[in-house]
Amino acid sequence: MEERFVKSILSNQKCPHCGQHYEPTDAELLGHRDGVWFFIVCCPSCKTLGLTIAAINKAKAPELDTELTEGEKDKFSTPVNCNDVIDMHILLQGFSGDLSSLFSAG
Repeated sequence: MEERFVKSILSNQKCPHCGQHYEPTDAELLGHRDGVWFFIVCCPSCKTLGLTIAAINKAKAPELDTELTEGEKDKFSTPVNCNDVIDMHILLQGFSGDLSSLFSAG
């Protein structure tokens, strides 16, 4: 289970040679110890081999405050509709940044 999780994280990584995203099947586990995982990866596009190290901290995630204030409730009271989903799809389709740059762009 953990190995599949760590391999799925690799799909966020790109080959440093050609920029192609890795797939979980592109990684072979070499070993792990104390939350540090070692993989050999093979780029599906250019076949370049690389070593990837992933460190996983198993500490308990902090609890989140999911209660909305009255102002937030008013702001988010309109339900999401099909057009909202399509608009978000179009926005994200060509987007290649991270969440902080996404929110600062708008």
